[in-house]
Amino acid sequence: MSRKKLLTGLHISAIRGLLRISQEELGKRAKVSGGKIKNAEKFKYIESGTVRSIKKIIKYLEEKEIGFFEDDTSIGISISKSELKKMEDKENKK
Repeated sequence: MSRKKLLTGLHISAIRGLLRISQEELGKRAKVSGGKIKNAEKFKYIESGTVRSIKKIIKYLEEKEIGFFEDDTSIGISISKSELKKMEDKENKK
C-alpha cells in the first residue's frame, strides 16, 4: 500500500480540529486569508487555482511538524510528539 502526501480539504479541516483553531486563525498562521482556508476545505482535492495558498499552508504545517497522507484505504494526519507536548502545555496554562 502506497501512501501519498496529498493535502485535501478534509486534512485541513481535521488539522484545524486537532489544533482547535478557526479557519481565520489557520489562515493567519499560514499567511493566507481565512476565506482561502474555507474554500480549500470545500474540496476533496485542492484545485490548481489555490496552489500558492496551499503551498503556504503546507509550509506552516511542516514547520509545526504536522503531516498528512492518503492511501487506498485511509486518510490521515500526524503530529510530532514534541509539537503535541507544546499544544498540551499551552492548553494546561489556560
